Amino acid sequence: MGGHLATPEQAYIPGDIVGLTQEHVLQYNMQSGRYPYTYQYIMDSRISIYQPECSGSTDWCGTTTGFDDNSNYETDSSISVWVPSCYFDLAFPTYIAVEASYQNYLDHPISYDLEFKQYVDYVLLKPNTNVEKNLTSWEHHFYRSLQATVESARWRVVVTAGEGVLVTVRNHRCPLQASWTREVWCDADYFDRPWMCDIEIPTAAAHPGNNVFFVDVYGKNATYDISYLRGLENCHSFTGAGRSEGLDFCAGLVPYNTWRWDDYNKLDNEASCFFDELYNHFRVQPCWSGVTTDCNSTLQRFACYESFRACDAQGFYVGTCRNACNSVVYECVNWFESVNLEHYNCTSSRYIDEESYYCTGANSFPSFNEADTQNFFGKPEDILYLNENHVFLQQDV
Repeated sequence: MGGHLATPEQAYIPGDIVGLTQEHVLQYNMQSGRYPYTYQYIMDSRISIYQPECSGSTDWCGTTTGFDDNSNYETDSSISVWVPSCYFDLAFPTYIAVEASYQNYLDHPISYDLEFKQYVDYVLLKPNTNVEKNLTSWEHHFYRSLQATVESARWRVVVTAGEGVLVTVRNHRCPLQASWTREVWCDADYFDRPWMCDIEIPTAAAHPGNNVFFVDVYGKNATYDISYLRGLENCHSFTGAGRSEGLDFCAGLVPYNTWRWDDYNKLDNEASCFFDELYNHFRVQPCWSGVTTDCNSTLQRFACYESFRACDAQGFYVGTCRNACNSVVYECVNWFESVNLEHYNCTSSRYIDEESYYCTGANSFPSFNEADTQNFFGKPEDILYLNENHVFLQQDV
């Protein structure tokens, strides 16, 4: 605690305990003994503005449970308490208190080492650069990342050996002043890609608007790599049709910069599965089963746009163009909501108007326009009734 003696709310204190009132001693030798020391209230409790879970008179706190058999982490006998530089005031003395959080009836002694360490305040993490570091005892590594303008960002941590690490990214060097925080525990035991974790700002809507970010990597007995990508560094342009990079179903249909991914074949399979779902909804109609060649092609493009998001000039990925949705409706002669796919309704805000903003699938259907002459029902208020023998058209007047 800064500028005040740090004390726990309760503590084991040797010797006699004296009960007091405001005027005089209430009773002498209320409790006594030293096997174990009696538990006495120090009566100087306050709530920390930095860590509300701390008890007693303290600003920052931490607890290690010592030699417990419940889990590997609870047997760890070390702890670190990190005080951010913006809250560490050298004008006041800093007091440290260490108490026994548990002491059994045998009164076993507790010995410990206390180390005070000052860190370099947030080392610059350059974009598109990999840094390898090692954490020994419980400690923090601090980095800062800069942006010239508001653009996409990705912090990638790869745990190459040892235990996991806790990665925290904030938009302010002081945690209490941060309005945007993202955090991930990157564990070497995770399934699939066990050693790799990302914190991303993939869209303009997700960006907090700051041009500097502060990164805290916390852990013990771990070796890790950390890198920072910004803007178009987070995007990828396929060579040719993209078959050599994992495209099959969407080969030749992603001629734009797309959000960078580690395995494009997985996204290609995702688009193929989505196409199958779309096809099965659009092909089952009261009067026929199947879709036209143009409808089939349009559904395929739409499925690929939904999986492979285009990047704008700032490296943010963008939504699907509304015209791509309208083209499906036109070519497949059905509204999405008519085939039980209401989520993809073309009036939804999930789509972006191509005339106003850059979007995924822009200019992919140059022959399509929204003029009345190309509405397959004539106008939205027209209703098509179908039965097995006749087709009736009713138009509201």
